[in-house]
Amino acid sequence: MHDAAGKSSFGRVQTASAAAITIAVPADAAVAVAATDGERLELRWSAGPHAGVLPVTLAARQGSIGLQVWDVTPTVYTHRDPPSASDAVMATVTGSLVDVSEAALQCLIPTDPTDAVIVSETPVLCDFSLGGSRYRLRGSVHAAWTEDARALVRVVVRFDPEQPELTALHAQLAL
Repeated sequence: MHDAAGKSSFGRVQTASAAAITIAVPADAAVAVAATDGERLELRWSAGPHAGVLPVTLAARQGSIGLQVWDVTPTVYTHRDPPSASDAVMATVTGSLVDVSEAALQCLIPTDPTDAVIVSETPVLCDFSLGGSRYRLRGSVHAAWTEDARALVRVVVRFDPEQPELTALHAQLAL
């Protein structure tokens, strides 16, 4: 769930029909704390290389300790197709490196409500420095999720195997 102010939270769809969707949302999530009945929100999801965005209106909510159950009504449907090979790296983003291994990295990327949804399996090029050495490694998004307290997306990227720079990265990590 994403609101107009950039707050977001994970939720779990409990039931869905063309007329209404029921979603369980953590009660302490930033979007849950600020949401009001009648507010327009975006329900975003990804499934493999596909992503979707569904504008919804918060019709009602119940519960307050630990978990809220929201009833939302869809307004318009927008489908986003996976990137084509020519769009393999769609944008340049700058983030903070959280963790790196020979197989993957994890980073935090600042976002705002107008940014595209980061979708699993999207091809990316990771450019980062570690121990005085610079690395440029191809990979694909394994997972991405929002951090409720801040306008950040935590992204895990799996590196493509058989890249010569992976040997150098392995040696650097062994130090």
